[in-house]
Amino acid sequence: MENSKWHKNRKRPRVVSFRMNENEYENLMDKVIDSGMNRQEFMIHLTNGMRIGTKEEADAIRDLCNTVADMNRQLKGMANNLNQLAKVANAAGELPAVAAISGVQEQVKDMREGIEKLWEYLRRMVAERHMAP
Repeated sequence: MENSKWHKNRKRPRVVSFRMNENEYENLMDKVIDSGMNRQEFMIHLTNGMRIGTKEEADAIRDLCNTVADMNRQLKGMANNLNQLAKVANAAGELPAVAAISGVQEQVKDMREGIEKLWEYLRRMVAERHMAP
């Protein structure tokens, strides 16, 4: 079978089987179901040293990432609007308005920096989840 045509063309040609008692098998299947993966994916992740969390944990992280991405888009829009207002105010010579806009612009910049730190934290957390414990 080693030399058969289908074997050479498979991405994963090796088959691994082993025996478990009923409790071990139930424990394995509970973890597989919690992970949201199939058995093969689960075992491959384990052998590659990745930490496997539950599907709920992955969904919560995904939701948090989507929320942060949405906040970041809104802040980018606000910053663009402020830049346009600052240009108009500066062209008209209304310096007090420019100062007020600059203050708000600074707040937006601080918020974006905070969001970038949160993104970095999320990236690190996700990376650590896929490393060996």
